[in-house]
Amino acid sequence: MKSRRSSLLRIPGRFRGLKIRFAGGVGVLLLLVGAPFFYLFYTLHRDRSIDSLNQATTDMSRLLVQAIEQSMFQSSPHTLTDAVAQLADSELVERVLIVDKTGRVAVSTDPRAVGELVSRESPTCRVCHERSPASRAPATIVTDERGVEVFRTMRPVYNRPACHGCHQPGDRLNGVLMVDYSTTAARARVTSDMWRMFGLAVIMMPLTLLAIAGLMNRLVVRRVQGLVRATQRVRGGDLTATAPSRGDDELAVLGESFNAMTEALRDSIHEIERQRSYLEHLIDSMEEQVCVVDGSLRIVTANRSFVTAAGLWKGAIIGQPCAAVAHGGGGGPCESCPARAVFATGVVQKTHVMVPDREGHEREYEVFCSPLRDARGTVSQVIEVRRDVTERTSLEANLRHSERLASLGLLASGVSHEINNPLASIGACVDGLQRQVQNGCCDTADGRDTVLEYLGLVSRETMRAKAITDRLLILSRPSTGLVGVVDLNRAIEETVSLLKFQAENARVVLATELQDPVPPIVADEGQVRQLVLNLVLNALQAASAASRGPGRVSIKTRSTNGMLELAVVDNGPGIEPGQTKKIFEPFFSHRASGQGTGLGLFIVQTIVRGLQGTIRVSSWPGEGAAFIVEVPIHEPQGGTPDRR
Repeated sequence: MKSRRSSLLRIPGRFRGLKIRFAGGVGVLLLLVGAPFFYLFYTLHRDRSIDSLNQATTDMSRLLVQAIEQSMFQSSPHTLTDAVAQLADSELVERVLIVDKTGRVAVSTDPRAVGELVSRESPTCRVCHERSPASRAPATIVTDERGVEVFRTMRPVYNRPACHGCHQPGDRLNGVLMVDYSTTAARARVTSDMWRMFGLAVIMMPLTLLAIAGLMNRLVVRRVQGLVRATQRVRGGDLTATAPSRGDDELAVLGESFNAMTEALRDSIHEIERQRSYLEHLIDSMEEQVCVVDGSLRIVTANRSFVTAAGLWKGAIIGQPCAAVAHGGGGGPCESCPARAVFATGVVQKTHVMVPDREGHEREYEVFCSPLRDARGTVSQVIEVRRDVTERTSLEANLRHSERLASLGLLASGVSHEINNPLASIGACVDGLQRQVQNGCCDTADGRDTVLEYLGLVSRETMRAKAITDRLLILSRPSTGLVGVVDLNRAIEETVSLLKFQAENARVVLATELQDPVPPIVADEGQVRQLVLNLVLNALQAASAASRGPGRVSIKTRSTNGMLELAVVDNGPGIEPGQTKKIFEPFFSHRASGQGTGLGLFIVQTIVRGLQGTIRVSSWPGEGAAFIVEVPIHEPQGGTPDRR
């Protein structure tokens, strides 16, 4: 604010300097233009003064020649001397010479010059005699023998017929009248006039510059200052500022354009504020927790749900580390922070985290992190959206458990058959042991061996029944959300073993083609077994309706490109082309009423998505179908199981 005020205070000084510079520039321009003009005017005025002097002296010489001729006609030479002397009294006349035809001075105002011979070769005479007679001027400026600059007029005295009484008729001239006039007075007048003009110019130039500066100040500077003050106010945030726009010149147009610009800017800012308020209200209305973090994982902004969940006010969380606010006050970031992964890869990340609420109860959140890029395409911030999926996860778990129990119901006959065989063997052994005890055979060595054999058989059959019940327990127990290292091949083999009785009754061949060894995956083993169970049960029911030969179901595993692939292929009737997108919808089923819940494939898809994998279907109507699941391979890292 202080710098802006000092800038405003400096502006008038700058414009005063502008006026001075402009006036100075005009003054220099006037000097550059006026100096040659002044010199030209001086030369012209001098030449006009000389022309006036020439005209005056020519007329005076003409009158003097007439007086000479008149005195000669009257044979009165003394009158000639008197006329010359009278002429010499004038302050303009320096000297008068009357030269005869031989070049000697006959009459002169300077007695020393009388009788001297004026030679044509003298510098004063050569000025005229070097030129042709036609180009000779009757008057010119010369420097006489004394070194004085004079204006000399030469007037020939012609030998007229009236003069023939004293002069030879053959002579053209009787002599020449030369009058030297002083140029000092003429030059003094010219110099005086020039000084007066120069003085007038010296007075007029400042007045002109002041007038120009005042006019510029009125027409330009004040209006520009008003425009600058308006721009300073706009820069300070006052969009109501207006620039002067009176008149119809360019500055008025500039002011109108500036005012139109500020009005458009004001409208744009109001529209941006309206949209920002609308978007902020829209985001605050979301149930999901939304926050934006910068490159150091500090919160830039957040919506109302995020602030409420944090138990703070919005100003208190801005600038705080995301982990300290969102993870119940923990200091460090997540071990696998999705926001950090977005900054590193520029790709949208998704994960699930468990966060304790203010009452200490753990809540499960589904977290989506998306990049915000700047003009250069660099990820500058990350939008983090947290959705509380605790209730949804619980419902999905209950739904999966219900479907699992329904699937176990389909296994009841097969399981009872599998358990009945070891129970029958155990019963036969118990009968044999009773007979041995009743007959007293335990006292003999053979009897003891027989008893031990029976007991060994009982133990083996008991362990066989226990293995079956263990497999059932793995399938039937609710999901705990704990994940660990899972051997997919083992999960497939133990799950398929529970389905052998159903396959035999349906006359379907169960075949496995498992890659050995297969890379492990990190998952909930119960969910993996349910995924296999649902896919194989679905394939068994399809293969039981095979129209070409016996039914067949193939379960295959292989690893490729960092993914573990599970394929369940059957030779049943296949899936109609229009139904492939519906089979994963909940409660969609082609089976007869009471033979399924319609949730099997829906739960399969949910489990696959939770494993960050994909599932796709290929179907050949009348020939069968294939369900292919791909999940990422995870290297086991040890430690306690994670919760997902």
